[in-house]
Amino acid sequence: MVIRNRCVGAFTLIELLVVIAIIALLIGILLPALGSAREASMTVVCATRLRELGTSTVLYAHDHKDRIWPLDIRDDAIYHTWARNWDPDERVYLAGPIYEYMDNAHETLGCPKNKRRSVTGEDRTVVDGFSTGEVDFDYTMVSGTQGARIDLEQPVFYLDRINKWAGGVGWPSYSLTAGKDALTRFPRAPIFVEESSWYYNSVYTDGLWGNDDQFTTRHNGKGHVLLLDGQVILFEVSSGDVEDVQEIADFRANDVYVKLPSRRGAVSYRRLYQMSSNAEHEFGFLDRIKY
Repeated sequence: MVIRNRCVGAFTLIELLVVIAIIALLIGILLPALGSAREASMTVVCATRLRELGTSTVLYAHDHKDRIWPLDIRDDAIYHTWARNWDPDERVYLAGPIYEYMDNAHETLGCPKNKRRSVTGEDRTVVDGFSTGEVDFDYTMVSGTQGARIDLEQPVFYLDRINKWAGGVGWPSYSLTAGKDALTRFPRAPIFVEESSWYYNSVYTDGLWGNDDQFTTRHNGKGHVLLLDGQVILFEVSSGDVEDVQEIADFRANDVYVKLPSRRGAVSYRRLYQMSSNAEHEFGFLDRIKY
């Protein structure tokens, strides 16, 4: 009797190559989907953290005559913000009121995608002992909204470089009358934005967004904005071709305006950032506008 060896269930070389090709194809299909899911997850977490900041803002306002975080500027030096307090005796910054109203603030105030990194890798933190990242916060307060009442309805606008401002080139003057058709109104006043690490959150770690500070586009060309009513919106703005170069098309804090009445009854628009630099309006500037 002849006994023959049989390899039951063995793959041929061609069959093995086909299986490998199918696995490679599936990986090629699934990896982008997994990457998109991860990106979407970080975007959701980022928005959630800003909502927590909104909750803390409301809690602070309830304890302070319904006004949100103040901004104290003396002799062009920042003494007091939502983020830190200046100790004139020790000449150091101490933790500001946000640490009293938010648990684990140093983590919550970091976008999960950027994780409070500076663009250079240098430690740029100011509040020693209260931070664990290279910069203090990925979210910064819009200068000019300090001390605003939590129920404020004052309209705030932005220069719409995508849909209305021809070519996205330049910007109007700080006091705008002509060109007002290029403005679009925010649903409510913006009080915190997700600031660009390049311009200038990695340079001026003051927790404020003003002047030439820019807006991040790290979430697929968009970033988050916290409005006064606690709503968080994913905001798309114009930007230049190169992230690490400041370009004329980049959206910045100087593109945010507030509507003002003039002495002659006409309406004009003023850059909101300018208001935070005026000693007369250190607290509650937006509350004082009367029509």
